[in-house]
Parts: sequence; C-alpha cells; structure tokens
Amino acid sequence: LAEPLRRAVAEGVATEGLELPLRRADGSETTLSVSAAAVAAAGGERMAVAAFLDIGARRHAERQQALLTAELRHRVKNALAVVQAVAAQTLSHSETLDQFRQAFSGRLTHLARAQDALFDSADGAVELSALVASTVAPFGEIVRWQGPSVPLPAKQTLAMALVLHEMATNAAKHGALRPGAAGRVSIQWRLAEDGCVALAWEEVAERPVAESVRRGFGGKLIDRCVAHDLRGRAEQEMRREGLVWRLRFPRPLHRARKSKRKARHPPHRCQRAPRSRAPDSRAALQNMGALEAKSASLG
Repeated sequence: LAEPLRRAVAEGVATEGLELPLRRADGSETTLSVSAAAVAAAGGERMAVAAFLDIGARRHAERQQALLTAELRHRVKNALAVVQAVAAQTLSHSETLDQFRQAFSGRLTHLARAQDALFDSADGAVELSALVASTVAPFGEIVRWQGPSVPLPAKQTLAMALVLHEMATNAAKHGALRPGAAGRVSIQWRLAEDGCVALAWEEVAERPVAESVRRGFGGKLIDRCVAHDLRGRAEQEMRREGLVWRLRFPRPLHRARKSKRKARHPPHRCQRAPRSRAPDSRAALQNMGALEAKSASLG
C-alpha cells in the first residue's frame, strides 16, 4: 500500500486504480483500488495525496456473475444435447410424422417445465416431489404420491422429468389413467439404508392392458435414463391388476451454493494465514512513515 505514495513523493509518478489485496483487522480479505499523485507543498517540498477505494464487493459480484454465466452455458448445452437425443430416438420409433409430432411435443414440453423448475430454484436443484406433483397434476386425486425430500441436480432433474413423463403418458394411453380404466396410481419413494433412492410406480385398474401393448419406446427411454443419467436400474412388472415400475438409483450428491463470505471469528485451525497473504491494513499504513493518507470505503 505504501509503494504508490513513495513513488509519488520520490519520483513524481502518479498511480491510478492500482488494485491490491488487503486483509482487514477482523481477518477477512478485500481488494483496494489505490490512486496516488504528487503535489507541491509550500517551500517546494514534494508531498503526495492518495485515495483508497474498497472494491472487494464489486469484484466478488463480478466473480459470481462469471460463475453463473458459466453454469448457464453448461445447462444450455446439456439441455440441447438431451433434446437432440430425444428427437432422434422419437423419430426412429415413429411410423408417421403426426405420431412423431405428438410424442416429441409432449416430451419437449415436460423438459421445458423441468428447466423452468431448475432456473426457479435458488440452489440449482429441484425436489423430486415437485417433479412428481407437476407430472401428475392433470390427473387429479386418482394419483397419490408420498416420499421424503430428495433434491435432484440439473442432469438428474431432466432425466427424472423424462422418466415420470413416460410413465404418466403410458398410463394415460394404456394403463390405469386411460379413460374407462377405473384405475388409480400410487407413487412412493424412500431412502434405503445403502444410500439409494427406491421409487415405486404402481398402477391398479379394473381393466388392465396386456403387457405386450405396454412395451415400446417409452419403456426403453425409462431404462436408458435411469441407467445412464441416474446411475441406477429400472424394473418393470406386469401384475394382474396393473403395471408396476421400480426404480433404484444412488441418492444424488447435491451441494447447495454457499456464500463465500468468511466468518467473523473463524475456527482456530483456519486462523493461520498462508505466506502469500494480503498485507494487514493497520501495519501497512504504519509502514508509510511520515506520509499521511485518508482512506475512503464505498460498499
């Protein structure tokens, strides 16, 4: 901190907007913008004036913005890759263009809803219960669901959104949710002792459909999403009263975004500063010797 003032006095060199790290008295760190210039005092003596501006909050905000931009870019690329894969697979399993349009439109709409949920979340994760609720909302009370909190990161959110959409679509076309089936659906999930999430989708209908009618691209998509994106497995069982899906996958490890603001009183083991630490503000100002400086801090 003293160097710009010394250069202004000794060499007459002005400094403008020099950014320097600073450690405050409470142990927290910030960044100062230092400007200094030489002035002529009475009797021809050269002195210096300096301004110190605390820009730590601004630099922190810029880093956060860069981080969010990179995360947004990553999410968009992932979403486009998923859309491309779904489009290709749907097209290969569609006999007519109209069949492709209907199937692809439904899947794309549900992916869009999952993306909205991701952007609305404060920590980049979506609760499994929120995905289930949005998927089965159109069917009313004939679908019941229950389960503990399971936050899903972005990749797992998109995969689970597709899985639930395929299950609901299949049930609406051929299973317990189709018109006249007089059926109901139960969705339950739990946290197993081995750290996995176990989800069961159970359909019960008075007029179930034969298993041969239920196997199609939707079932294959569920298998692939659970295996590749959720790192688990999906099992399908056709019971007398209706279809049952059992999913089992590792509970996603989600780290909520934490503020980088340091504690005012950090633990003892964290108080040892590295060799390259920022200079202490009080000591740095004392090292200026006879030079006097006034500092201004703008949050």
